[in-house]
Amino acid sequence: MLLIGPPIKGGCVEFIRIAAIPFAVALLSPLIYALIFRLNIRKEGKMSTDDFVVCAALWLCCTFFCFTAILTAITVLLNIFDEDFGMLQNAIMVPFLLFFAFGSFFITREKTIIKGNAVKHIPGVGRKKYYVMDEITAAKEIFSRGVKSLKVFSKDKKMFTLSGFCIGYNLLLLRIKDLGIKVEAVYK
Repeated sequence: MLLIGPPIKGGCVEFIRIAAIPFAVALLSPLIYALIFRLNIRKEGKMSTDDFVVCAALWLCCTFFCFTAILTAITVLLNIFDEDFGMLQNAIMVPFLLFFAFGSFFITREKTIIKGNAVKHIPGVGRKKYYVMDEITAAKEIFSRGVKSLKVFSKDKKMFTLSGFCIGYNLLLLRIKDLGIKVEAVYK
């Protein structure tokens, strides 16, 4: 268990030390989200509105890769130097290693390419799908816990979903609004 400072037995002090990291993450998350959106808008300002790519930012891919490397290093070092680190602890670490390893692959693979009126969506898992901007009949911008995403529909069928963290998200949203398609805002 990750503790800050020497172990102290008892009550409130131990709880505060254990909960310090999750509380810090919860307090910093809105600031990080706001910074990400500002950086994406800056990059989108340099893109053309006719031909652009909606993809995950490089820092997100690097973050997943770095977490994988750090977690692997910690697991290996604990196996080498800690006699009490056994199979149960290894079994607990494996899902996290797999999550970060596959997450970094899927984040780098998923993108939507818009060239003129053609839309090519490459999901993290699955086949490439080709659409035309005229096929889009509806869109929903979903706001959930400070994170936004965009679901794009053709008639009643969902075409694809994009995260608000993606570079080019606002350009696609603007392009959809320019087509005269009403974007419904959904708050969860």
